[in-house]
Amino acid sequence: MRATPEAGERWLLPFVWAAAAALGYAYLRRGWIPHDVGTLGHAAERVLAGELPHRDFVDVYTGGQAMLHALAFRLLGTELMSLRLVFFGAYLLWVPVVWYVVRSFASPLLSALATVLAAAITLPVYPEGVPSWYNLFLATAGAACLLRHMRGGSALWVFLAGVAGGLSILFKIVGLYYVAGALLFLVYLETRERSVEGGGSSGSDSVYRVAAALACTVLAFAALYVVTLASGGRGLLHFGLPPLAVVAVVASRLTRESGRASRARFGALARTAVPLVLGVLAPVALFVVPYATGGALGALYEGVFVLPRARLDHPVQLDLPVLGFVPAAALALWAASRGRAATVAGGAIVLVLAAVTHVDAVYRLVWWTLISLGPVLSVAAAWQLLRARPDEARSAGALLLLAVFAYANLVQLPYSAPIYFLYAAPLLLLLGVGLARDAAAQTRLTFLTAVLLAFTVFRVDTGFIHHLGFRYRPHQETEALELPRVRGIRVSAQEKQEAELLVTALSRIQPGPSILALPDAPEVYFLSGLANPSRTLFDFYEDPAARTGRVLGLVDSEGLSTVVLNRRGLFAPLVEGPLLDSLETRLTWSAEIGRFRLLWRGPPDGTRVDR
Repeated sequence: MRATPEAGERWLLPFVWAAAAALGYAYLRRGWIPHDVGTLGHAAERVLAGELPHRDFVDVYTGGQAMLHALAFRLLGTELMSLRLVFFGAYLLWVPVVWYVVRSFASPLLSALATVLAAAITLPVYPEGVPSWYNLFLATAGAACLLRHMRGGSALWVFLAGVAGGLSILFKIVGLYYVAGALLFLVYLETRERSVEGGGSSGSDSVYRVAAALACTVLAFAALYVVTLASGGRGLLHFGLPPLAVVAVVASRLTRESGRASRARFGALARTAVPLVLGVLAPVALFVVPYATGGALGALYEGVFVLPRARLDHPVQLDLPVLGFVPAAALALWAASRGRAATVAGGAIVLVLAAVTHVDAVYRLVWWTLISLGPVLSVAAAWQLLRARPDEARSAGALLLLAVFAYANLVQLPYSAPIYFLYAAPLLLLLGVGLARDAAAQTRLTFLTAVLLAFTVFRVDTGFIHHLGFRYRPHQETEALELPRVRGIRVSAQEKQEAELLVTALSRIQPGPSILALPDAPEVYFLSGLANPSRTLFDFYEDPAARTGRVLGLVDSEGLSTVVLNRRGLFAPLVEGPLLDSLETRLTWSAEIGRFRLLWRGPPDGTRVDR
C-alpha cells in the first residue's frame, strides 16, 4: 500500500474533484421518479410539522434521513432542490474519500480515472438523494477510516468507522451490512497481529478460534438467509458468493495456530471491535432518545425491523442472467494476463464492444458483464488473498475492500432493478483497484477504467434510469417543471403536463387542508402541499384485508372531499370493485389526469370538468 501522495501530483485531486463536481452539477436538476420525490419530501414535511417517523407515520426508511431533510427544508425552503443540494454536498465530500482509498493502492493516473468513474456512476445517473446513495458514501468513508487505522492510526479511526456505520443505519437499515463487513475485517486484522508485532503471550487459542469461526459462520449464514429470503435462491450466485468469499479467507486465517492465548487474542480483537461498536451505537443512541422519552420504542422497532418484511412480498423480477459470468470471467482473466498479444487482443475487443453499445444486444451484454463482475472479482480476490502472506499490508487492504463490497452488495435485495447495482458498483471498482498488484495489471486496469468512464459518460449518464441496464436511449427529461416545490427540475413533456395539471386541478377544486392519495402516491401530497390524514405513504404496508374499511372510515371521519387515485400503482392493488364504488357514491365528480383519477364532492366554481 502507498503512503502519501507525492508533491508533484497534488494538483490531481483538485482537478478530479472539480471534474466530478462539474459532472454532478450538470445533472443535478435532470429527471425524477415521482414516488421517490414524494417519499423523501412528504416524510420530511411531516417531521418538520412535529411528527416522529414510525410513531406518527409509516416511514419507508429508518427515519434519520427524514430528520435531515426536515432540517434542509427549514434552512433552504420546502422544495425538491433543497434535498438535492444536501445530496450534492454529500457527493462532494465523498469524492476525495474515494480518491484517498484508490490512491492507497493505485498509480496517480488510475486513481484519477477511478475516482471520476465512481463519481460518474452515482449522482449523474440518478440525482435523487435516496438513502442507498448515503449508504454507499458512508461505507466508503468507513473503509477509508479503517485503512487509515491500518496505516498506524489510533483507535479513533476505528471509532469513526463505526460512526459511519451508525449513520448509515439511520438512513436505511441495510447499513448493518457494512457493519458486518467491517467486523469480519477486524477479525482478519487480529489474525495478522502476531506477524506484525512479532510475538505475544503464549498459550492455546482454541477457544478464541472456535468463537471467531462461529461468529464468521453466523455472518455468512445471515447473508445467505437474506439472499434466499429476498430472491428465493435465484440471487445466490450474484449475492451469496461475495460474503462466502470473505468468510473463506478469514476462516483460513483462523485455522492457523497463533501461539497466543485465547485471552490475549480476545483482548486484541476487543481493542478494535469495541471502538467500532461504540461508534455504531453513538448516533443510533442519539436517534433513539425521542422514542425512548416518548414511549415509542415499540413503534420504532415495528417500523424498522417488522414492517420492511412486507417489501419481500413485492420483489422486482431479478434480471441476473448467468450468461454474464462468461464475459465477466474472461474480462477478469484478461486483466490478470501477462502476454502482450492477449493484452492487445482483449483490449481491442473491449474497445469494439464499448463503441457499439448503442446496439441494444451489445448494451445488455456489457451490463450483464458488469453485474456479474461482483462475484467473479470476489472469488478472484479470495484466491489471491489465500495465497498471500498474512503480514502483507496490501492483502489486508484488499480484504477490507472485499468485505465492505461483499456485504454492501446486498443492498440490491429484494429490488434488483439496475439502479441498485450502482449503489454498490463504486465499492466493486475499489475492489478491482485493490487487486491490481503489479504495474502491468494497473496499466490494463487503467485502460479498462478509461473505457468504462467513456461508456458511463456517453451511454449511462446521457440516458436515464428508465432504460438503465436494458438499452441505451437518450434521456427525454428536457422540460422544466413550473411548480413551486419542484421548480426547475427537468422531466419529460408527458410528466410535466401530468404533474402541472394535477396540481392546478387540486388548487381549483380547493379540497381543504387534506386529501387522500392512493395507492402508493406520496408525490401527490408533496407536489400539492396538502396534508395526508393517514399514517401511510405506501399502501402495501397496510393490511389489505382491512383496506376498504380503513379508507372509507378515513374519508368519513375526516370529512374528506377529494381523493386522488393512482391507476398505475407500484405494489399495492389498484382501487377497484366495492371500494371504488363506495368512493364514487360519496364523491360524485371526477376528472382524468394522466395516470391519476380525481374524485371530489362537487365541481369547483367556474371550473369545467367532465363528470
